[in-house]
Amino acid sequence: MAIRCVYVEARLGTRAVRIGQTEDLLQRVRRFESRHLPIEVILYGECITWEAAPETAEAKIFRLLADIHLARHNPGLYVQLPTYDWYLPDRHRILNAFSRLCNGEFPLLRGFYRMPLFERLTKIYPPLGRYSA
Repeated sequence: MAIRCVYVEARLGTRAVRIGQTEDLLQRVRRFESRHLPIEVILYGECITWEAAPETAEAKIFRLLADIHLARHNPGLYVQLPTYDWYLPDRHRILNAFSRLCNGEFPLLRGFYRMPLFERLTKIYPPLGRYSA
């Protein structure tokens, strides 16, 4: 059985993470890797059973992380990456965004899980102001 989820992936050596949603994480990773470079899933959130939950959760994550969208902070790297959904690897903001989708009046995630490389491939950025990527 596939797990419907929202996930964060990273490429080793790239100071950016990508956000996405899927019903079959392993298939999605294989498909992306076959077109681009190898990636590591570093965090994923399991969606509730509501049919539109993955799409809604992904859209909310995009809004919650809009201030760390890679295009705003490192446009040179952003244009080199294959898709539009890349963000700074800001550990606290990512964890906060996923936590917010687990809590509240209408949660979209049952929980989220950090993979072993999460700490290594993310970092702590200053709370306000412009980032240096």
